[in-house]
Amino acid sequence: MQKNELNYYTCICGKAYVKKNVTVDWWLSEIKFGHLFGEKIKQARAAGKGSDEFERIKKEELPCVTWNFHYDKYKEDQKILGSTGFLYFDIDKPGFDASCLDKSKVFSLFKSVSSKGWSVIVRADGITSENYSSAMRGISKELGIDSFNDFGAVKKSQYTVLSFDPDIFINTECFVFKGENYPPEEIQKKVSLSSNTLHPPQGQGVYVVNDTFLKKKKYTIRLTDATDYIKEGVNYEVFEEKIDVTQIQLPNRKSIQPGARNRVLSTIFSNMLLLNMDVPEDNAYSWLVGINNLICSSPLPEKEVKKIFYSNWKKKGIYKKTKNKKRRIVFKKDCDWSKEDKLSVCRKEIGRLQTKNRKEEIVNTIGALIIEDKITNNVLAKRMNISATTVKRYTKELKWHLLERNTLNRNIFNYYYKKINDEPIIPPESYANYELTEKEYGQYLQYTEECLKRFQADLASGNIFVPPFF
Repeated sequence: MQKNELNYYTCICGKAYVKKNVTVDWWLSEIKFGHLFGEKIKQARAAGKGSDEFERIKKEELPCVTWNFHYDKYKEDQKILGSTGFLYFDIDKPGFDASCLDKSKVFSLFKSVSSKGWSVIVRADGITSENYSSAMRGISKELGIDSFNDFGAVKKSQYTVLSFDPDIFINTECFVFKGENYPPEEIQKKVSLSSNTLHPPQGQGVYVVNDTFLKKKKYTIRLTDATDYIKEGVNYEVFEEKIDVTQIQLPNRKSIQPGARNRVLSTIFSNMLLLNMDVPEDNAYSWLVGINNLICSSPLPEKEVKKIFYSNWKKKGIYKKTKNKKRRIVFKKDCDWSKEDKLSVCRKEIGRLQTKNRKEEIVNTIGALIIEDKITNNVLAKRMNISATTVKRYTKELKWHLLERNTLNRNIFNYYYKKINDEPIIPPESYANYELTEKEYGQYLQYTEECLKRFQADLASGNIFVPPFF
């Protein structure tokens, strides 16, 4: 990888393979002049941030780069080759005044693809995976943008979608920040409601780690039995029908008030014991102490904590686990993928299931439209109460099913049309070759309801056989 080069990707919604490398000068030139994508970005901005058109263009039609690190063929934390020599800050909160920024410390400043936010690029040497987070937070404070910085974008593999800004600021002689001034942050001791993760106070020796998104550290006490359902030899399992699992829901930090502390702690601790039958006594007690200190606004005294501990410890194994959570995707305990990689898998698998279910819904709807007018995308959309555009995405793959059902429906109608009008009945084995005259077809809708009634009656009595749709 050459100096002043960035990894280039086709778009943010595709697979994260590095397509090629581009120079920083080329990328900034495209932002300034918009030779290749300027009109497309103007189109997205005209549609407005948040609109379907804007999101489609941003995610599917605009290229992107990674400013923070270089990657070996694929963008994931395990494949980092080294720092680019730059750091990227995403400012997406209102109230930011670009004129107040110390430009001597900024390499480049330009509007985001929506033109509502800003992208700030600084030079930084000695940035590694270990000190990246502390460097980002320290530098943002030095620049005075910490209150505006979107820390949801503070991740090593963050994409930056191509933007267009003729007034882009570039300072090739800017200050260079040094990574050695930002030592790696210590592990934060916190409870996260979203990840159900506890890091107890230092010295407790027990870590509770969410089995999906965080790597296990030291002694692990699990909060869910979801991983029991994973087969050997796979990193994750997808269940078309959600499975019922036992999972402990931890409250927010310092949210449990006096009057509820004993009950909440006892419930959480008893459930933990059911999920960790072989946990050593000292580790179990340390865990309970950590929970008490973190979720109670005023922690219970040691005497009360011991009472909760021994009350539940002697009953361990008496009660059965309660299935209180449904899961569709479960990762194995020792899966060392990053959180971003796991979320990418979740998005892909859920998208695959949604596509499969939508196809099945359309197929079933097509199969139910007996003796209807010609089945079109609009007919299906109206019946399913979805847009015709959505139907069209799937019916391209189902065109032969549509042709088969439309042909069958027409032939069934031909047969019953003749039957209703007291004309000679065409034998079932021959009606597939019968064609309506223009006059007869003009009366199609008039007879549709009666045809359907007779067809259903014959079908119920076994007098006629309709080939199944599949």
